[in-house]
Amino acid sequence: MPTLITIGSISGKAFGFGASGGILGSIYSFTGGNKTVSKATLSGVTTSPFLTLSTGIGAIASDATGNIYICTNNNTLSKISASGVLTENWASIGTNTQAITIVQSSGNIYCGGNYGINKVTPSGTVTFFYTGNSLQNITSDASGNVYFGTGNNVVSKLTPSGTYTATWATVSCSYFYNFATDSSGNVYTLNNTRALAKITPAGVVTNNWSSVSYPCSFIAVDTSGNVYVDSGYSGNYGIVKISPSGSANLTWSTGYPKGPSGGIVFDSLGNIYTGVNHNIIKVDTSGTANLSWAVTSGEINGITSSPV
Repeated sequence: MPTLITIGSISGKAFGFGASGGILGSIYSFTGGNKTVSKATLSGVTTSPFLTLSTGIGAIASDATGNIYICTNNNTLSKISASGVLTENWASIGTNTQAITIVQSSGNIYCGGNYGINKVTPSGTVTFFYTGNSLQNITSDASGNVYFGTGNNVVSKLTPSGTYTATWATVSCSYFYNFATDSSGNVYTLNNTRALAKITPAGVVTNNWSSVSYPCSFIAVDTSGNVYVDSGYSGNYGIVKISPSGSANLTWSTGYPKGPSGGIVFDSLGNIYTGVNHNIIKVDTSGTANLSWAVTSGEINGITSSPV
């Protein structure tokens, strides 16, 4: 078990609500250096900036009721309520927190950073789990289990009751770019080897479950079990679609402008939204992309979706 340090009640992808097929009302994106958050409604009406924070932003996520949570560079979690009210320094979290996931059924927020993971309840109570490793990425499943990667190709698991398994699964890679889960509790890791690994709920790893021809940064899974990864490098800019069996369509959606994406989220109809440079791109279920669906005032570093 990790060491538990209760910090107390104080007023954590990027992986967003829509990354597992949540109902979409709005897209929120952030520009870390500009300290700004932009908002685009489902119809593409954009407010940019929507809000400006007093410090830089590292990660963003939304809960099931439309609250937005932001990991900032001053080791705190800021909150934007569903009605748009910003509370900066809403909760104190660990240093270098650049990854966040939210368990939608409970509303608990988990933020990964240096040497541990912070659990933040919807009321703002923070519990720190010391793991001894710097966390690279983090995701959660529908049962409330939290998975995170460390610098030594290991996936760790934290259950809702607080049981911590330091070496839950080992993947053949040296670095994880990102994680995602499907509705069955399988975990997918996007690795520096340009391969994807699939891990069953029992911790059984299939290395090289699928592969891409170029580096990718973000991964998401739709309600049918299709996996999507972005490609913002090496001249092939777009989104790769991978079937539930692991077959990759490398040219499913292409022709995007040069630049890394800020994440991948869905709406309730299965459309995809991703951020590239200043643009939020909308991709329909056939892979056809609207490259200028919404335009923000700054380069998009992260994206999440909200039900409101």
